[in-house]
Amino acid sequence: MQKINNILIVTGIFPPDIGGPATYGATIENELKKRGFGVKVAVYSKTGRGLPRGLRHILFFLKLLPLVRKSDVVLSLNAVSAGSPALFAAKLFKKKFIVRIVGDYAWEIAAGKGKTNLLIDDFQKEPKRGWIGTLSKLQAWAC
Repeated sequence: MQKINNILIVTGIFPPDIGGPATYGATIENELKKRGFGVKVAVYSKTGRGLPRGLRHILFFLKLLPLVRKSDVVLSLNAVSAGSPALFAAKLFKKKFIVRIVGDYAWEIAAGKGKTNLLIDDFQKEPKRGWIGTLSKLQAWAC
């Protein structure tokens, strides 16, 4: 079994950003360091602010390449914004990939844009099309 020394945490937001995901990311980083792991953090929200989403994802993927190459494990704290570029990079370098699942991003976007009035459990059973369908497939692939 391969020994794990270096962990790359990939996240959408991180302090000084505020919110649960940022706090969780900082807590995981601190706890892993206390246990002797080498830890690096890559933050999607700090990449290419103001650029279109697809371009930001490509830039983030490129930023991840040297970090993933030096890591034993990639821990993504979300499945889509940070997770999909991280998974591509992890697969490229044949690194272990772990994703933290906290909800259904496709449902959050659909509900927020008024594209569905279904509750999350019912939404997951329904077929999806368009951008929401793409997000759902991307999320499922990363997970």
